[in-house]
Amino acid sequence: MTVLRIEEYDVHIDGDGDSTLVMLHGWPDTWRLWDDTVAALTPHHRCVRFSLPGFEREAARRGWTLDEGTARIA
Repeated sequence: MTVLRIEEYDVHIDGDGDSTLVMLHGWPDTWRLWDDTVAALTPHHRCVRFSLPGFEREAARRGWTLDEGTARIA
């Protein structure tokens, strides 16, 4: 796994396939939700995961706006 730091966010990248899958978690999960799925997909795909604002385990929980969530995904 490669972890890129983009602004204050960690982006986790696994695999090196020709196609890239961006994996978004739901409430109240984190990027770790996709661990088993990533293990199955990485032989053929690059998987990109991150935690949405307010769901980082290392940070205090906080509310976030739709604009913050959209910016994170972009």
